[in-house]
Amino acid sequence: MRSSVCTLAALLFVSLAFAQTPEKGPKPTSEPAKPKPETESKDPTKASPDLRKVLDPGKAQQGVVVKLPNLALKGRVIVRGRPPAVLIEVDGKGPPLLVARDQVVTVGGAAFKVLEVTANEVRLQGGPYDEIIVLR
Repeated sequence: MRSSVCTLAALLFVSLAFAQTPEKGPKPTSEPAKPKPETESKDPTKASPDLRKVLDPGKAQQGVVVKLPNLALKGRVIVRGRPPAVLIEVDGKGPPLLVARDQVVTVGGAAFKVLEVTANEVRLQGGPYDEIIVLR
């Protein structure tokens, strides 16, 4: 019996030695916790303030504005046995340019390719946005 009492005492001693003390949580404050101010509604279809700031068009970076030259059709040159050509005036300055189909003309820093020359119109393609311009 004495050995069982010694064994129980040893087990009790070991269990008390390795027992962990409970951690204390944060001390309660005298003031109740303040609720967070609600700056936006809970509507999932509304953009957050961060997204609105990114999408704001007023703060978007301004792009480079490209001014296309004023092109005017001054005349057509039609000769038997040769492809038709046209006279194009650029910004009303200097002599007009004589161009034919499939030629590339550089005016005002923009390159234009002559796509088509007909009796009624001239089609040019090019510029900074690769647009098609029709001169009549």
